[in-house]
Amino acid sequence: MAIHIQGGGGCFVVILILVVPAILAATIFHSVWLLVGVPAGLIVLWAALGKWGPRRKVTPAQFADELEQHLLGTGGKWDWDDTTSIAIADENLDKLRCKLSKFDLLALPERRDELAGIIAALRRGEIPEVSQLAVNPVLTKCSDRWTALRGIRARRDRSRIVNHHEVALVQCTG
Repeated sequence: MAIHIQGGGGCFVVILILVVPAILAATIFHSVWLLVGVPAGLIVLWAALGKWGPRRKVTPAQFADELEQHLLGTGGKWDWDDTTSIAIADENLDKLRCKLSKFDLLALPERRDELAGIIAALRRGEIPEVSQLAVNPVLTKCSDRWTALRGIRARRDRSRIVNHHEVALVQCTG
């Protein structure tokens, strides 16, 4: 489905893909402008393929199976990334896919229950509505003096990043 390169190797590959053709074109055609034009053209082509390129064909039942793997924690290392990142041919399923990023972290029982409800609806052949999170929603109560915030990094001494999607635990004030 997708190519996943870990560590600094991914950056190196992207640089190679952008720079090597530019150097070759500039050398062959004796034009310095190609050093800028070729990478810019490749980025535009990359964006166009991402927007209008091939989409994967899955049924609601197959999509439910992919979501269930994430819910149960049985999926592979990149399965959830593939599920939420690669476009789907069915427009309704693709709209649902775009709203699934709020389920990246399933620490809260409410999130797990909501994802289980989505899976059940997909198995019945329905495509449920998923509400989007606000920019900085409070995900847990402040009773234990900690609140989970999404979308911004906490800039306090006692904050720590929980996962790569910038969900931070910040000590409540007041």
